[in-house]
Amino acid sequence: MNILIATDTSLCSQAAIESVMRMEYGSGTEIKAVTVVDVFDPQLAIHQEKALEQARQYIASVVDKVQTALPQTKVSGDVVIGYPDQMIIQMANQFKANLIVMGSHGRTGLTRFLWGSISRAVLLESPCSVRIVRHVTSDNMSSNHVLIALDESENSMDSAYILQHVVESSWPEGTRFKCISVVSEESKYIFFDPALASGLAAQKEDVMSNVACALRQRVNRLNLAFGEGSASYEVLEGDARVRILEEAKQWNAAVIVMGTHGRRGIEEILLGSVADAVSSHAPSSVEIVRNKTKLTAKTRVII
Repeated sequence: MNILIATDTSLCSQAAIESVMRMEYGSGTEIKAVTVVDVFDPQLAIHQEKALEQARQYIASVVDKVQTALPQTKVSGDVVIGYPDQMIIQMANQFKANLIVMGSHGRTGLTRFLWGSISRAVLLESPCSVRIVRHVTSDNMSSNHVLIALDESENSMDSAYILQHVVESSWPEGTRFKCISVVSEESKYIFFDPALASGLAAQKEDVMSNVACALRQRVNRLNLAFGEGSASYEVLEGDARVRILEEAKQWNAAVIVMGTHGRRGIEEILLGSVADAVSSHAPSSVEIVRNKTKLTAKTRVII
């Protein structure tokens, strides 16, 4: 598995580095720390050479820190010039990354829309999965809980690729996984027709049963990979965007892992998505898994 992480001197970027250092990697893992100097920023353009030198010193310190923490890995660093989101995407393609790990400044609502977000831009255009790490002070900083949100409805895309990603990723020893799937509450919209109520109730029961069966299969695979009792599941009802966030908070999840239907650009902005909503408002880190990600034995991490 190849992983990419982008960093700067912000607290959220430091949290991203820490999240990488908490993982357990086998031999052959390659970690590359990269930071982008945005010389199109007027202040940095004036002092370009000074900014580049400071960036090189910073990356050298990151490489030393990560190499010390993960002596079994190969760690290197690089400083690149350009627009941050574009350069991160370029580096992801260059290193054939399967996962980008980066911090988020946590902008939401109108402020986020007006000022933009590098992490969101990368999330929308990334060729691979993306983990957005938040700097938080709550107990989930030390939590080993990973919440896996799956859409197991009859008309959904196959979520097996998300489990494949989780199984082939590196997780700290003792990590606990919980698979959830949210069934929408469609019944509340037809209360005016009693004739449909009984049929809908029976149909809903079948849906809940089928979703639970699918989740059990996912949990069995996780228990096989990480040890018996390491995974559990629950079927929830309601708005997926709301229920995933509620469950993450209640279960004290350190990471939410979920997929995306792969919408890009203006279509993503206009139509919205559960993945975008969760990544915008989650109190924890969020890992969005791209479908058809090619996983390999060697891991590369760009920080």
